Amino acid sequence: MASCFEEDGARSRFEIVDVSAGSVEDSASSLNTKWALAEGLGKLCSSTDAGVWPDGTDIRQYVSTLQVAYDMLHLTEVIEEERILSRYEVGVVTEAAQQIVKTKPQPLLNYWGFSYGTYLGNTFASMFPDRIGRMILDGVVDASDYTASGWRTNLQDNHKVWRLFHQWCFEAGPRCLLNDNSTKEWTQIESKVDKFLNHLKSNPLSIVFRHRIYLLRYFDLEKLMHSASYAPWQVWPLLAQGLAALIQGDTSTFTSLFEFSTWIPRPSNLPPLQLLNPFNNHSAPYPPSYPSGLEASIAILCGDGEDITSESKSDYLSYLDELLDQSQLIGPVWAEITLHCRSWPKSARPSSRNRFTGPFGTKAHERGTGKDDGTGLMLFIGNTADPVTPLQNAYKMAEGHEGKGVGLLVQETPGHCSGVNIPSQCTWGVISRFFNNAELPERDKRCEIDWKPWDMV
Repeated sequence: MASCFEEDGARSRFEIVDVSAGSVEDSASSLNTKWALAEGLGKLCSSTDAGVWPDGTDIRQYVSTLQVAYDMLHLTEVIEEERILSRYEVGVVTEAAQQIVKTKPQPLLNYWGFSYGTYLGNTFASMFPDRIGRMILDGVVDASDYTASGWRTNLQDNHKVWRLFHQWCFEAGPRCLLNDNSTKEWTQIESKVDKFLNHLKSNPLSIVFRHRIYLLRYFDLEKLMHSASYAPWQVWPLLAQGLAALIQGDTSTFTSLFEFSTWIPRPSNLPPLQLLNPFNNHSAPYPPSYPSGLEASIAILCGDGEDITSESKSDYLSYLDELLDQSQLIGPVWAEITLHCRSWPKSARPSSRNRFTGPFGTKAHERGTGKDDGTGLMLFIGNTADPVTPLQNAYKMAEGHEGKGVGLLVQETPGHCSGVNIPSQCTWGVISRFFNNAELPERDKRCEIDWKPWDMV
């Protein structure tokens, strides 16, 4: 396992100190604290015996997207073998059946990947182009930037998200609680929110609840708004209600809407999604999280990327400035993603043979698209205002996959990925026809949404 801490309580204490330090842009002290914590985690993970075999090999050296792509390939073969053998009674699988398994055509992967899942799908496609069935890459990561440990091509459309938040709030009238009788244009809502955020930078709010003191800082609200940008239909009305309450000095309403310390929406406050989902007729819960997710995620993103441990604190400050130029609101949150990579130990990094760094792309004949049998098809999907995977990434990654059999769908909406959280019958129709009928939309097809977040309030 990838865990570096001997017990979960130690990890929790580490995370508490990290959160308490605030944002990397707050002060030199905040940055120095977070830098030291990242160095400490790197030292801990390089010295732990957990996940280290007797020969000294570290399991973290195998934590990479390349390894997962091989796992996916193996799973397609196992699933196909089980499908064939399931036709026979247990214990009476004949030699002829085994021969069918051995001589069957290589099974293909049908896949729908979101966000990081687009990098995983792109890796699989580039490594095994002849094993692509029908693949959707939705909310597309720039693979070359990711493998460079850059994370510099994510926030280019982030400002569009917040412009739409304020514009749609204005259009919603009194259903959006940031919109009062004095509001004449959407920029007044934007100014009101910006004024409050700037005040919060120097004036954290103390909130007393059940005899405990909680602090709401600017960085906390940054992270809350960042998460809200992923799912406008679920969270934007709640966010507007919470911001309106805070602006009026009403902390009790805000704390009734969002969880303490994490400041994420309380599940009981999230509205049911009014969506058309042609693939599911029931709601399945997300799998539970696991304690060592911190180390696992760091091992994956730092191991997939280039070694940047030679970069100094001064280099990091320049990097922070670059991201702040892209998004004043989310830049500091995004800059923390690669902070741990600057101290990630070489002993925990995968070897070159366990990393895939490209080239990312395929040719039509490699995918077998020329057979016209509905396989070897790829569909890229991008939103016009995605907070972390801008539309330009979808175009860039699609260009690497040449020939017919590659489509690109543009969804006119804010939010991260088309997924299941954005209402568009047009998009769902394209996705359904792609998987069911091997039908690709025309290049650059655009889909509108069917309603806006406040329409159901």
